[in-house]
Amino acid sequence: MIYSYKFTVEDEVIAYEKTKEIYKAIDTLSEREKNILNGFYIEKKTIKDIAKENGRSYNNTRYEKDKMVKKLKKQLQKQIIDKK
Repeated sequence: MIYSYKFTVEDEVIAYEKTKEIYKAIDTLSEREKNILNGFYIEKKTIKDIAKENGRSYNNTRYEKDKMVKKLKKQLQKQIIDKK
């Protein structure tokens, strides 16, 4: 069974604030990290393809992706703590 839910103004404000936090965290990334983020998560490319396009090894690109994800998590957690 599918339940319908009407989004409230408060829901939209919370979503907007969360989106701003995510963009703020993404702004802390280097251009290379943003390229990997965009390629992997937005364009749905493989690590192999991203590595090839950037003239880097698969292992290096995979390591950079993992490091970038940890960096984003840390930045978002910091933003949560700073709001308290």
